[in-house]
Amino acid sequence: MIAAVQTFNSAGLLFRAELFVVTAIIGWTYLAHAWFKREGIAFKYKEKTKQGADKYWELGKCITHARCPFSSSSKNNLKFLIEIRNEVEHRLTNQIDDAVGAELQSCCINFNQTIKELFGDQYGLDKHLNIALQFRG
Repeated sequence: MIAAVQTFNSAGLLFRAELFVVTAIIGWTYLAHAWFKREGIAFKYKEKTKQGADKYWELGKCITHARCPFSSSSKNNLKFLIEIRNEVEHRLTNQIDDAVGAELQSCCINFNQTIKELFGDQYGLDKHLNIALQFRG
């Protein structure tokens, strides 16, 4: 999530929202995987990748698991971001930073709250970084 915030706040980048969404989804996926691992919940598919490596659950699968600890508002925000990510992956978007800004900021706040609830305050992002996203005027 730190990488997502820092990328979004970097000056001169195009596709800031798109880069944030992709990177934030990776962060949330790793957070879910860490929690599932700690709780002893198997979070990989039976089949392997084409290269023979383990294939772990994507975020969409993680948030539908019955024991997923994320709040319903976090899950709803993530479902929205996954849809944005799918749009980014399959077609060109046009400067969506302002249109989705509130959802991106919510994603940061939700992540910070969730990581502290699941793993302790010492993992909070607010101790290491200002998690406010910087929008152009």
